[in-house]
Amino acid sequence: MLFLLIYTIANTNTLNTLVSADYAQIEMRVLAHFCNDKNMQALFRSSDTATNDIYLLMAASVFAKPLNQVTKTDRNRVKTVSLGIIYGIGVNQIMSRLDLQQSEAQHMKDLFFKLYPGVRRVMASVKENVRKSGYISSLLSYRRYLPDIHSTNTSARAKAERSAINSVIQGSASDILKMAMLQVDEEVRRWQQNEVTVRLPRLIMSIHDEVIYEVHASHQVQFVTALRHILEQRVPQAFNLKVPLTVTIAAGPSWGELQPIKDPATYEMCAPVKSGPSIVNRPSDGAASHAFDTAFEENTSANTSSNHNNKTLAHLRGSDYTSINAPKFKSTD
Repeated sequence: MLFLLIYTIANTNTLNTLVSADYAQIEMRVLAHFCNDKNMQALFRSSDTATNDIYLLMAASVFAKPLNQVTKTDRNRVKTVSLGIIYGIGVNQIMSRLDLQQSEAQHMKDLFFKLYPGVRRVMASVKENVRKSGYISSLLSYRRYLPDIHSTNTSARAKAERSAINSVIQGSASDILKMAMLQVDEEVRRWQQNEVTVRLPRLIMSIHDEVIYEVHASHQVQFVTALRHILEQRVPQAFNLKVPLTVTIAAGPSWGELQPIKDPATYEMCAPVKSGPSIVNRPSDGAASHAFDTAFEENTSANTSSNHNNKTLAHLRGSDYTSINAPKFKSTD
């Protein structure tokens, strides 16, 4: 179900602009972290990921082609298969979406698992753990119970298995975004003691893997620099992620006019929010409404690298929560 998010900005201060930060391929990065597949993790650490197109790199690997010979069709096929694994679609749906024969769709899926065997292993591990415990958990140990995992109805049981894998990935992606928003808020609050006349950057909304802020001209360069550092450095360190996170940052007078920026200094040239009401309409894919709790089996505590990260986690999980409980996957080899 798609929700139309309507945000009205009624602001007579023409020195404010909107800033958006969008995580690139966050679900695939979470999958790479959990599956511990060396081939997949190597893609995210490659210098070629500067293009922020992991599906192009995966297509080159799957089809054994140089990057400059990978076609849009190749990229689309690999993207459909890889995301299909996360969302739990089967060979029949891959056939339909890519207009392939069943044997071709199955071959594509087999190629993917052959190149990234850790994905198959972690999928089996998730299913095994949810059968034992009755629930899955995200990075921050939020649980989602799946009672149909023991259903005698084959269709209901298969749906629960698909939901288990999907919930682990998207639930953890949601945790990452929550951590990012909280750490940005803590950083901005540190500026407050020196600011008495200008409104500090404020969060407008978050949609799936994107956050949008309203920022005053006097904070433009400082905020964009801090935003990238927090989302790409602090947050991955807090979770001890095995792959890097990258964000695309954009700015502009309205949501529909956001333009990507790489150098924070260029942010000063962005047009401000126009005076008077401006309405931004955009549908959400509903991915932000997950209910999760703790681990697949026994959780292992991964101590964070600083008291600051511990404080942030305490805010997310309660005052007595001082470390991340990371799900421990059991190998099926």
